[in-house]
Amino acid sequence: MTSPAPDHPYTIAVTGASGLLASGFIRLALEQGHRIVALDRMPTAPAPSSFPAYTYTQVDLLDYDAFLSVVKEGGCDAIVHLAAACRKHDGFGNYLDGGLKEREVYTMNTAMSYNALSIAAELGIQRVVMASSVNSIGMLFSKTPQFDYLPLDEQHAHYPEDAYSLAKHASELQASALTRRNPHLPLRIASLRFHWVVPTPLATPSSIASHLGSPKDLFGWVSVSSASEAVLLALTAPLTTFPAGHEAFFIVARTLCGGRTREEAIAELAGGVEWRGGEEGMRGNGGLFDTRKAERMLGWVDEGYPIE
Repeated sequence: MTSPAPDHPYTIAVTGASGLLASGFIRLALEQGHRIVALDRMPTAPAPSSFPAYTYTQVDLLDYDAFLSVVKEGGCDAIVHLAAACRKHDGFGNYLDGGLKEREVYTMNTAMSYNALSIAAELGIQRVVMASSVNSIGMLFSKTPQFDYLPLDEQHAHYPEDAYSLAKHASELQASALTRRNPHLPLRIASLRFHWVVPTPLATPSSIASHLGSPKDLFGWVSVSSASEAVLLALTAPLTTFPAGHEAFFIVARTLCGGRTREEAIAELAGGVEWRGGEEGMRGNGGLFDTRKAERMLGWVDEGYPIE
């Protein structure tokens, strides 16, 4: 899959630049001719030295003026907000000791996302991508997630319980609010609901099959390379398919982890869930998320291994 070239290369402010997904996206964007202004609270970030169109600044995203200054002085015309704060967990929704408190997770995430969006509005930056999460509807960290139907699409209701999931839902509400408040710009904001992001070398059938996954997040995953492509497409998709405004998109692989079939996965869900994918759709190892909106509006199709 290749992202369409925009009318001009973007100068992209990327927050959380030292993270797994950001590192993958930065390299992809540089390879396609864009300029990167990388931001992170970490004192250092891996700089792709072979690409001169890359700068890095250590900054606290909770400091609005400092954040604004880096984006403004960098001449950015796009923002990709990938920074996040979360509690340590075991991958199955169980928190580990130490680290951030719930209230810190919520306040930090909502403040960072609002700062990123407000800076876009203040500087007239019309292309914005926000890292949301499948958990924005309430999944892995909920006591008992509520799924009204399957496969999940972006029309599904939100039932978040924990601080992280609630903050991701709040960031989507912020994005919608900012587009309503600034119709003169006009802003185009994509909230990408990523699932468990897997390093690309590990995104193989055998590796994914070895990860059991959880019924609480519907056994999903997505590779770094595929998720990075989604970010770039969210910036470069034409206005004819993705007009101004705010839209949320599920960014999830087409297949299940844990080596299970779709029918087996649904059987593991408590209480039974209405299936809206048709009888034919119950077969094979296809995932439980409907990502056709991302395909239709962004041109994104997961590059993961084929559905059996």
